[in-house]
Amino acid sequence: MVVLTLTAFLLCLACTDKNLNSKTVTDTDAGVVGIPVIYETDMTLDVDDVGALAVLHGLQTEGHVTLLGVCYNEVHPLGPDAIDAINTYY
Repeated sequence: MVVLTLTAFLLCLACTDKNLNSKTVTDTDAGVVGIPVIYETDMTLDVDDVGALAVLHGLQTEGHVTLLGVCYNEVHPLGPDAIDAINTYY
C-alpha cells in the first residue's frame, strides 16, 4: 500500500508542469511562497501518511509548497503527538 501511494504521488508530481515557480502563489505581505497546502491525515497505524508529510516538508524546503496546516481525522489520542514530532523535526 505504501509503495502504491508513493508511486501514485510521484507519478502525479512527474506529470506536473516543470515550471512550478511560474505557477506558485506569492503573497509577500503574509510571507507565503509556493502552493498553499493543508494536509488532512488519519495518521494512526500506517506509515504512508508519515511519508507524505515528510515529502510535503521536502517540497516546502524547496519552495514548491507552503504547508499551512495539518488536520487529524482519527480518534487515537497519540496521532497529534506524532504529527507534532514530525513537524518539529522538519
